[in-house]
Amino acid sequence: MSENVENLILTQLREIRDEQHASREERAAFRSEVKRELKDLRSLIGGQGVILTSIAGYIHQVEERVEALEGDTE
Repeated sequence: MSENVENLILTQLREIRDEQHASREERAAFRSEVKRELKDLRSLIGGQGVILTSIAGYIHQVEERVEALEGDTE
């Protein structure tokens, strides 16, 4: 009888170990996916920063031209 109990406990412990291993693999895969998506977001944000800087430069040039034109008309 005790051998059956020991076998049952060992079986349950093996199942718990296997579930923990699978859970670790799932967490590792999730972390990898999150890291990849964060890298993509960083690239996208960096690109948006370049675009905003270009737009700001263009707006500044337009402002200077408007000021120059206003100065000529006075």
